[in-house]
Amino acid sequence: MSNEWQYHLLKALSRLICLLPYACVVKLGRSLGFLYWYIAPKQRRRGIRQMKERLGLSQEAAAAVMRRLCGNLGQTFLEIMFTPKLDAQRISQLVEIENRQYLEDAVARGHGVVFLTAHIGNWEWLSAALTFSGLPLTAIVKPQPNEQHTRLLNEFRAMVGVEIFSRGTSELLGATRALKKGKCLGFLVDQDGGPGGAF
Repeated sequence: MSNEWQYHLLKALSRLICLLPYACVVKLGRSLGFLYWYIAPKQRRRGIRQMKERLGLSQEAAAAVMRRLCGNLGQTFLEIMFTPKLDAQRISQLVEIENRQYLEDAVARGHGVVFLTAHIGNWEWLSAALTFSGLPLTAIVKPQPNEQHTRLLNEFRAMVGVEIFSRGTSELLGATRALKKGKCLGFLVDQDGGPGGAF
């Protein structure tokens, strides 16, 4: 059975979110994230366990971090749904890029720039902030497990001027050509590269 209804449901949600003031989007998103804290005990316990093991945090400290993480993820999700409302003026009020001159200097040399980042903050809005400030941005993305989610995300990315290349496909040749044209090529490095990847 086709799951295209999920795409239309998310589009409808996005239209509703775009009717709200941004401050309401943030509050609603954080509330949604805290709700996730309660309804996803398996993910909550796994996150707390990993932070205790890897970061040496106490149970209480790890739980506090995990709770804030859920709030941040909820906010990021609704901010992404708010993407159709972004323009150069609005994004400049919401996202501040420090030391941008280094990136602009690198782009000005015309050789292309590889831009590495991670799933920290709103990585989708980082792309929007760069493109709306006039930087030619392309990105390598990993398709979502649900193709309808990928479809909507790519639609939003195109909306803000980001050219997309899917990881693990022949589209990566286009990424090489984009670099040769002097564009920025961004990708998130905190992902599992699989058996052939570098740890």
